[in-house]
Order: sequence, then structure tokens, then C-alpha cells
Amino acid sequence: MLKHLTTEISNKRFVAYVALLYILAFTAGAWVPASSPIFSSAPYVKLALFPLAQTFLLMGARSRWPSNYGVIVAASSAFYGGTILSVITSVFF
Repeated sequence: MLKHLTTEISNKRFVAYVALLYILAFTAGAWVPASSPIFSSAPYVKLALFPLAQTFLLMGARSRWPSNYGVIVAASSAFYGGTILSVITSVFF
């Protein structure tokens, strides 16, 4: 099923799935209730889910856009690094 989702669906649908996974990763920390024992770690939830969205993007990009794969890897890695930096600065400063 993962191979079908990353290689055989249309580009528009693939980009929509990637966008939805990134949105899910970024908003999942807000879904942790205040009564939960992991509420203090809620900002870090996005760091756990973000690699799943990034992996899905990179799996599909390798077969869809092989000539631009290096640029996509660099951009998604920089985006992940920026996300880590923003979470660290928002929690500690």
C-alpha cells in the first residue's frame, strides 16, 4: 500500500497527502489534553511525527522527481532542522 501511495497515484494527490501529513505532525502536540501525563512534552510530539511525513515525501520524490531529489532532500532536511530549532527555542527561551 505504501508503494502504491508513493509511486502510483497522481502528483496532485501525492502532494495533498504529504501536506496533510505535515499538518498532522505540526498540530498533533495541540491535541494532547492538559490532564495527560505527557502534557509537558506536548511540544516534542511534532518532532516524533515529522520524520514520518518527511520519509513519505522522500519515498515518493525518489520515483516522481529523480532529477530534483537532492534539492528535495536538502530542503526537507533544512525544514526539519528549523523545526527542531524552533521547538528548542520556544521551550527553553
